[in-house]
Amino acid sequence: MRIRTDGDKAWRTDEIEAAADVVGRNKTDSVVRACSHLVADQEQKAELANYLAGQVSEGTLEPDVAAEICDILGDHRDLLFAPSIDIRINSAVE
Repeated sequence: MRIRTDGDKAWRTDEIEAAADVVGRNKTDSVVRACSHLVADQEQKAELANYLAGQVSEGTLEPDVAAEICDILGDHRDLLFAPSIDIRINSAVE
């Protein structure tokens, strides 16, 4: 596999080298490890969002706190999906 880094794709070189610095490996190994990390990260974020939603429904966590946690964990570079919680509060009015 080859990754184009010429022309308008030159920014990829910086990203790959930054990953290699973090991982402490060569560029190829760091790309593979970054891909593995990405998959695990997204699965764990979805698991956390489900957990937070459960805590909100049990009343042990405020909805705005759960939403804030998801926002903090979200990807603000719009490269990936961000965890979110659809919160609906039903209250009985007597």
